Amino acid sequence: MSRLPAHDSARQQPVKAQTKPAGPRAEYCVHRREDCWFIGFEGQEFGPYAKADEALLFAINAAHKLGEHGREAVVQKADSKGKSTQVWMSGDAYPPVL
Repeated sequence: MSRLPAHDSARQQPVKAQTKPAGPRAEYCVHRREDCWFIGFEGQEFGPYAKADEALLFAINAAHKLGEHGREAVVQKADSKGKSTQVWMSGDAYPPVL
């Protein structure tokens, strides 16, 4: 068995583990339609929810679970004009304070 030469310091340095997100970033979007709130995720819609905070908590819980499995996730809330604002992302405090 061959050994590394003593002068090969580059190979003797500890190697840091590199973590890569498991797939593309997951995006949840909470939006209102008429009197109900819905969660959009990967082409599907979940709901209805009676209140925005209820839909946000469900979306954040799902996003947090993806984060635990190495997939970065964000939750956004769309206003009445369709403009989205980020509410939570992987690494933020959990459970959130809304």
